Amino acid sequence: MMKKIILLATMLGSSLAAISQTHVKQYLYTAGGSFGSAGNKVKVAVLKGNVDKSIDSLKGDFSNAVNVYYDKANLRYEGLVHIGRSVGNEVIVRYDLDTYKMIDSVSSKGVTAFARTKDFVVVAKGYGSTGTKVDILNASNLRLTKEVTGIANNCTDVKVYGDTAFVTHSLPSKKQSWVDSVGYLSLISISQGTLLKTISLGTEGKGAKNLIIRKEDDTKLHIYYSNFGIGTYQTVDNMTIHSIVSSQTVAVTDKKIFGIQKTNPYLTAIDINKFSNDTAKHATNVAQEFVECAYDTASNLYLILKTDYFSYGKLIRYSVAENKAIDSTNLGISATAIAIDYRPGVITSLAKDESSSNVAFVYPNPCKDVLTINNLQNATSYSIQSQLGQTVLAGSLNNSEEKITTEELAKGVYFLVLSGNASQKTIKFVKE
Repeated sequence: MMKKIILLATMLGSSLAAISQTHVKQYLYTAGGSFGSAGNKVKVAVLKGNVDKSIDSLKGDFSNAVNVYYDKANLRYEGLVHIGRSVGNEVIVRYDLDTYKMIDSVSSKGVTAFARTKDFVVVAKGYGSTGTKVDILNASNLRLTKEVTGIANNCTDVKVYGDTAFVTHSLPSKKQSWVDSVGYLSLISISQGTLLKTISLGTEGKGAKNLIIRKEDDTKLHIYYSNFGIGTYQTVDNMTIHSIVSSQTVAVTDKKIFGIQKTNPYLTAIDINKFSNDTAKHATNVAQEFVECAYDTASNLYLILKTDYFSYGKLIRYSVAENKAIDSTNLGISATAIAIDYRPGVITSLAKDESSSNVAFVYPNPCKDVLTINNLQNATSYSIQSQLGQTVLAGSLNNSEEKITTEELAKGVYFLVLSGNASQKTIKFVKE
């Protein structure tokens, strides 16, 4: 079976993104090594700046999907990683991306894609002998809560909007079971675990993936997906469904659709009237083979994952404005799945009052001997608490920037509590 690849880009909400013009980027990725080899293992790692840090090494042959999610309840960034095996059980593994420790895992065979909400993980499946169904897992412990059947085709992608999961899948050709002939889009109620409806995308929707879902100015829900046929759109109920011709859709803004064409290959920034699907393309030749691509809307860069199954795969950042690759980093043999962990500025967790623009910045995080607070909300005191709720340090704050000595703290996760003006903010940090 061909390795299937998913590239997901996850961003925090716009309210925090507007606070800072810079982003701390941490890339969670997997590298699989030689498919089907005895004793083969999949590397799970993060790339932060120029530092490549291995988190784990798990028995397996490939990885279909990686996802990054901010868990507000536990004040932590979480990574979900799929580890596939040609023989034996596949697994979905969850990691704490602040401490890089495994949280838990669950067996899940036939995974092609997954998406995360506050309460659930939606797992699309469908290759091999597993049949096709969608599993809904409890996000707090990864236990199976619902199995949604009735999608008797091969799932290719899943995204969530509110309580609805949108799943693309295809009907294999009767003559050639590995060739998709017709594409479909199914809508699932996540909380109820029920199939709401299935919409035919026709022959142009075969192999549909790279879903993006947005509410546009016309109040309709607009759904974009990649295909390699003709560009079309259709309206169903209060939704408009767009197929983006011969391009993998990687981002949609108010004015453009960003994509990549594999055939040339070309990066594309498509000016589009999203309601008529008229397009005018501006293309830049990438002039190299690649596996997948994302568009970094924070820094206006394409992120190209180039995989070599016999040597190191590369992550290439490409600037359309400069018409060149600005850097390249080796990731590992058969690097096939990657997700982007966007952390606006040096904020390491969301403040409880997200509506306030007066958010404290703390850095560096992780820290060693000194933790610096940019005290934008004018807190008057602070305390540092352990994960057990014990106060280990406390003091007053008098300036707009304060430095706290942390060298005597044991290594681990702590919570900085800032108090003042009848309000309180809690920020998570790690002591190395």
